[in-house]
Amino acid sequence: MSSRNVSVLSITSFMIDVAFSSWWMILPLYLERLGASVSEVGMSFSLINIAWALSQLPGGLLSDRFGRKIIILLSTSTFIPFFASMLFLKDWLTVALAVAISSFFAGLQNPSFSSMIAESSEKLGVARAFGFYNFLLNLGWAVGPLLGSFIIPSYGFDPLFILGMVTSLSCLVARATLLREPPKLEGSSFGVTFIPLLISLSIFNLANGLISPLIPIYA
Repeated sequence: MSSRNVSVLSITSFMIDVAFSSWWMILPLYLERLGASVSEVGMSFSLINIAWALSQLPGGLLSDRFGRKIIILLSTSTFIPFFASMLFLKDWLTVALAVAISSFFAGLQNPSFSSMIAESSEKLGVARAFGFYNFLLNLGWAVGPLLGSFIIPSYGFDPLFILGMVTSLSCLVARATLLREPPKLEGSSFGVTFIPLLISLSIFNLANGLISPLIPIYA
C-alpha cells in the first residue's frame, strides 16, 4: 500500500487544524464576549470534551463496519455547515452547542485516522508515518493561533469561519479523490499493561481540562 494516504491525511489535517486553531485558542473569550460567565465557559468546554469522548467508540465501530474512508469523509463534510452556522450564531449557548456537535462528528473520524495511517504505512514505517502525521497536526495548531492573532483584532472572527468553510471543502474534495481504502490489519486484544496507560492519560487530560479553557480569560 502506498504511503499516499499518510501524506493526504497529514496535509489536509494540517490545513483543517490551522483553520480550527486560528480561533479555538480564544474560544473562551469569544463565548465571554457573547455573554457567558466564567462558569458557563467551563461548562461549555465540558460539554465539548464529553461530545468528543462519546464519539470515539461509535467512531471505531462505524469504521470497522463501513470502512475508514467513508467515516473520514462523513466527518469532514460536517465542518462546512458548522463554519457556516458560526457566521450567524451570536448567542454563547448556541455557539457552545454547535461546537459540541462539531466536536462529536470530528471525533468520529479519529479511530479511522489512526487505523488508516497504521494500515497504509508499510513502506514508510508505522512509527515514522505517525511521526509525520503528528508533526503536521501540531504544526497546524502552532500556525493557526498566529494567523488568528493577525486577523481577529482587525476583522473579527467571521473571516476565519469563512476560511474554515473554504478549507474544509478543499480538504473534503482532496480526501474523496486521493484517499484509498487500505486492507484491514488483523485485530489483536489489549494487554493488561494498557490499563495503566489509559489511567495516566485520563488523569493528565482531566488536569489539563480543568485549566486550559480558562487560560485565555485570565491571560
